[in-house]
Amino acid sequence: MQIYQTGTEQFNLKPLKGITYLQEHELLSAPLDPKEVVRFIKENPKLDKKQIGEFISNKKYSTVLEEYQKCVTFRLNTVYLVCSHIFMQKKVNYYTAC
Repeated sequence: MQIYQTGTEQFNLKPLKGITYLQEHELLSAPLDPKEVVRFIKENPKLDKKQIGEFISNKKYSTVLEEYQKCVTFRLNTVYLVCSHIFMQKKVNYYTAC
């Protein structure tokens, strides 16, 4: 766990340094697997949001950005579907109550 924390701290200073550190300690694979990096980003609340943006916006890591976008798009679609379902349920209940 100490390695993970140190990797997080290094990422918050210089994202590539943190990623490299985690690869050296075999918490992330080398070569870089975009899905692993996105999982690290999404599941680590201690990461600096600005540094995440700096890292995934780097053209060198465009595959990480693409994977991140897939994840965000999926979540937004899921939220939309759930909200639509709730809205329709309320609408149906409103009409049946009249």
